[in-house]
Amino acid sequence: MTLRQIVSDPSYQALKQYVLSQTGLEYYANRDEDFAARLKRRLSAAPIADCRNYLAALEKPAGRPNEMDALVGELTIGETYFFREEEHFDLLRSTILPDLIGRNRETRRLRIWSAGCATGAEPYSIAILLQRHFPNLLRDWEVFIVGTDINLDFLEQARAGNFSKWALRDMPPEMQAACFVQNESRWVLRDEYRRLVEFRYHNLVLEPDPPFPDGLSFDLVVCRNVLIYFSQERIREAAGTFFRALAPAGWLLIGHAEHNTALFSEFEPVQFASTTAYRKEPSSVPAAVLPVAAPDIAFDLPPVLVEPARVAAIAEPAPSPAVLLGEARHLADGGKLADAAALCRRLIAQDPLNAGARLTLGLVLEHMGAVTEAAAELQKAIYADREIALAHYHLGTLRQSAGDLEAARKAFRNALEVLRPLAHDEPVAYGDGIRVSELSELARMHQETIGR
Repeated sequence: MTLRQIVSDPSYQALKQYVLSQTGLEYYANRDEDFAARLKRRLSAAPIADCRNYLAALEKPAGRPNEMDALVGELTIGETYFFREEEHFDLLRSTILPDLIGRNRETRRLRIWSAGCATGAEPYSIAILLQRHFPNLLRDWEVFIVGTDINLDFLEQARAGNFSKWALRDMPPEMQAACFVQNESRWVLRDEYRRLVEFRYHNLVLEPDPPFPDGLSFDLVVCRNVLIYFSQERIREAAGTFFRALAPAGWLLIGHAEHNTALFSEFEPVQFASTTAYRKEPSSVPAAVLPVAAPDIAFDLPPVLVEPARVAAIAEPAPSPAVLLGEARHLADGGKLADAAALCRRLIAQDPLNAGARLTLGLVLEHMGAVTEAAAELQKAIYADREIALAHYHLGTLRQSAGDLEAARKAFRNALEVLRPLAHDEPVAYGDGIRVSELSELARMHQETIGR
């Protein structure tokens, strides 16, 4: 069958809707040609003549692995690499893992879930981080890392621990040599890292129960650049799964494009210098933990300092607007959102066209749950500086979450228009290190999710 014949097949839409309902891959909701192209390969391989018969084969599988698993292998993208989104690993090293080690001293257990792990670079990166940075602190601990995915081919590749040079592109050469054994053009992860990770099949849409190890809750859940392919309702359901999976005071890390306080309302958002994490923090769990010893060795990645908000600096004589804006960001990073908002408003009172203060206030208000006010501040930031790409982008995510897809499309188009003439490796203004290429990719992914 040609692509045109597949799309015009009377059972095509029913088939596509069934697949999306089983996988949550809303990315394909408005992408008939892309979906049909991947479907065509399975129709030829099965072989099955039309969409009606193929749908019947999906609805009544003979067992796993089955045809749905094979189709998922065509539909999902496994491009990943070690230490992707480096700021998340800096945060794990400097804050999250020391916090968990301090809390779990008595049980001497650490449980981590990498959801949507693709070919395994993410959970293996965590294993490398633990082994290289906390070897003495975790000696004699029971450390369990599970990576899950709906793509059986990806899981088999992950278990093999065999990667191309491209998957190691963000690792320093000395770390590559220490963690991998080169086998011709492939790089095989050493056993001391592989043994920490177990891989399992898990469907976030159809299996709301988390893959608990031995019935124990997780201390950390990492699910990055997976939820962007889901509908808002599916994201909300996945957030519930993660909340149930976590022990009290457990942490959740998601991708930069996936933050939405309304969808993750059960969690406490915790803002840091370069990213936001979510925490399951009931009032009965104290916020402070016992101090953890200094890391065992210096790690290969550049450090990110997560330091207390320097309130004293605000009292210095005649601080510049740039210094005050930096203080506002430090306050927000430390979770002092109300103080950060007040300082932003002070800057705006001095200069209503301070685009950075408007942007920062908008992001702070979003984390405080004041979504309408946040959108208004982002719009004012754009009025003050039409070239402020992050304001366009975050306005798009707010509009998308509110269901105003036309306004969201416009905002993402504007973000891409601003970014287009810039160098791909150039840092985005006010972006805490995010590069033009990364923000452009995120904006395009949103566009594809909601339709251009």
